[in-house]
Amino acid sequence: MKIDVEWMVLAERVIEDRATHSLTLVGCLSELRAPDFPALHHGFAVAARLRCRDRAPETDATVSFRLQRFSTNDPEQTILETSGTWPAGARSIQWVTNFQVLRLLRAETVHFRLDHRAGPGAWRRGPVAALDVLALGLSDEERAAVKAHWRSLLQPSGTEPS
Repeated sequence: MKIDVEWMVLAERVIEDRATHSLTLVGCLSELRAPDFPALHHGFAVAARLRCRDRAPETDATVSFRLQRFSTNDPEQTILETSGTWPAGARSIQWVTNFQVLRLLRAETVHFRLDHRAGPGAWRRGPVAALDVLALGLSDEERAAVKAHWRSLLQPSGTEPS
């Protein structure tokens, strides 16, 4: 079975309706800003649609996915590898994964690539989506206020900040 990735998108969150299989992309990402580095961005998701190049499989088939992260400063890193079932008779499928956080190491362009394979075959490189990570231009006072705000949001209720 030969597979093509028709599209791939980066978002803060992807919601998939189990009945209709429709996707809701929340906060499509092309750039992120952080007051300083390293930083965490809460919410990161990848969605993709894949299609059989030839005819649909006659029996259920195993497909594997590997999400790679890389930049000019860092080598390729596998951040997720998973397998699933391509149902018999289906010409296309959607692949969705939601992460809790995305680590931002520095101001740079970060690339994500979705590789795939059918069964035990060789990995095929998929499309690449880029995310520009930029430094948020803040004064020292503004930066301190942003940090204090986030600390207060992350502090469990009823406890004193440390």
